[in-house]
Amino acid sequence: MLTVLRLARDTAEIRLGGLAEPMANLKMNLEDVDEALAARDFYSKVTREIDAEARVYAVHFTAMPPEVDAHFQAHLRYARARAGAGRD
Repeated sequence: MLTVLRLARDTAEIRLGGLAEPMANLKMNLEDVDEALAARDFYSKVTREIDAEARVYAVHFTAMPPEVDAHFQAHLRYARARAGAGRD
């Protein structure tokens, strides 16, 4: 099981169900999305350990289908819009 805690354009902070070594390659896919998007695998590399006890790691995305990238970019736009709305 993998949970995205923070998301940026090419990187993320994730919590894993197990341990990962720096420079490990991860194959991932999305859950709670339509079947076609869930079937699209994407890949990242663990760049550093953030919290070993909580199994939180920084990753850099290395290969991502355009559909997954569009999904992530929509989330980033939504987050920016909400952050901007909170400043009014």
